[in-house]
Amino acid sequence: MTRCTVEPPDLEKSIGILVYLTCSPPIRAKLRERFEDFIVEEILHPEVVLGERGRYAIFVLEKRGVDTFEAVRIAARLLRVDWRTVGYAGMKDRNALTRQYISVPAGLLDGPPASLSSGRVSLRLVGYSDKPVKRGLLAGNQFKIVLRHRSEEPEKVRGALYALGELGVIPGFYGHQRFGTRRPNTHIVGHYLVRREWDKAVAEIAGHPYPFESPEAQEARRAFDEGRLEEALAMYPRALKYERILTRRLLGGASPLEALRSLPRSLLELYVSAYQSYLFNMALSRRILEVERDLKRPVDGEVLLPIRPGCCPHGIPVPGAGLDSFLPRKTSIGEIVWSLLEEEGVSPADFRIPELKVRGKAHLRPVCCVLEGYRFRVGDEESWISFKLAPGMYASVALREVVKGDPLEANY
Repeated sequence: MTRCTVEPPDLEKSIGILVYLTCSPPIRAKLRERFEDFIVEEILHPEVVLGERGRYAIFVLEKRGVDTFEAVRIAARLLRVDWRTVGYAGMKDRNALTRQYISVPAGLLDGPPASLSSGRVSLRLVGYSDKPVKRGLLAGNQFKIVLRHRSEEPEKVRGALYALGELGVIPGFYGHQRFGTRRPNTHIVGHYLVRREWDKAVAEIAGHPYPFESPEAQEARRAFDEGRLEEALAMYPRALKYERILTRRLLGGASPLEALRSLPRSLLELYVSAYQSYLFNMALSRRILEVERDLKRPVDGEVLLPIRPGCCPHGIPVPGAGLDSFLPRKTSIGEIVWSLLEEEGVSPADFRIPELKVRGKAHLRPVCCVLEGYRFRVGDEESWISFKLAPGMYASVALREVVKGDPLEANY
C-alpha cells in the first residue's frame, strides 16, 4: 500500500492521528453549513424488539444543533419524567440532524402521545419493548453527508471519494469530537489526572484559552491563568459552568484536588477516557507507520476479537488499568504500546484514581471499520456521500481521508 505524502494538520497530530491511508490530494470543501448537510440515523440492535406492548416505550429522538445530554433533558421535560429514567445508546453530533432511539419506562407515562416537539428536539413513539435502549444495544449508524466545494474541484472530489471507496475501510481512530473541536484538550486534562497533577488539570480546564473560543471565554481564561480568580469568575460565559465551579471552590480555599472532586464523576471519567483514546490513536498511528500499513492484515500482538459486524476481526488494546494481563511486551504492538506509556510517564496502575473514584480500564478496539453501503454522487459545487459505520466509529475519520485539511476550516 502506497504511503500518502500529505502531512496531517497540527490539530490531528495533537490527538494522535499522524497518517492518511488514501493518496488523493487535498480538496477545498466545507461541511455542515446546514444541519441537514450532516444526517446521522441510529440502527437499533435487533435485541430491542418493538411491539405494541412492553415495559419500555421506545421513541425516535430527532435533534438539530443540540448535544445528546441537552436533548435527553428536553425529551424528559416533554414526557414529564426524570431525565435519569431516559435510556439512550450513544452520543450524537451537536452540529447535525440526528435521529436516535431513547426508552422510558412505560409505567411512568400517562398515555404517551405519538409525537412531541420543542424547538430543535422532537419525539416520535415507535413502539414498546421489554428491553430498554442502552449502550451496547446499537447495530450501527447510517450517515448521509453533503460536501460543498468550489466549481473547479469536482474531479478532485470524485478522485478522493473513489479512493476512499477503494480502501473500503477506515482506521479505528477516535475522531475529533472525542477530544473537543474548538477546545481539543480533554485528553490533556486526562493525562494530568492520571499523573496526579491536580493543579495542572484544574488550570487546563479553567484557564489556557484556545484561539477558536469566544473572546469572552478567552479573556476569562486569561484572568484565571494570571491568578485573577474573582475577575475570571465574573467573566466566564454562562455555558462554562465547570470552570465556574472550579474557580468558586478555589476562591473558597479548596485545594486543586478538592476542587476537582466537585465536578461530576462522569466528566472526570470522560477526561481519563479521552486520554486513553489519545494513547490508542498514537499506538494505531505507529502501527501503520512503523509495522504494517494494511489494516486488514493482523500483526504480532494484535488480539482476535469476537465477531462484530462492520469491524475488522483484530484489535489493539486501549491502554488503561489491567493492560498487563493481555498485552505481552515482546510483540510488535506490545513494544509500541509499552514504549508509548514510558514516554508519557504513566503505568497501567496509574489509571486507577481512587482520589477521584475514577478508573480507566484497558479494553480492546478494532484497528479498522468497514465502510458498509458506501455510495457517493459528485456535483459541480455540491456532492454527497453515504455509508454505515459500526457503533463507536467516527464519520470524521472517513471524511478526513477525503478532505485532508484543517478539521475546523472544513467543519468535519
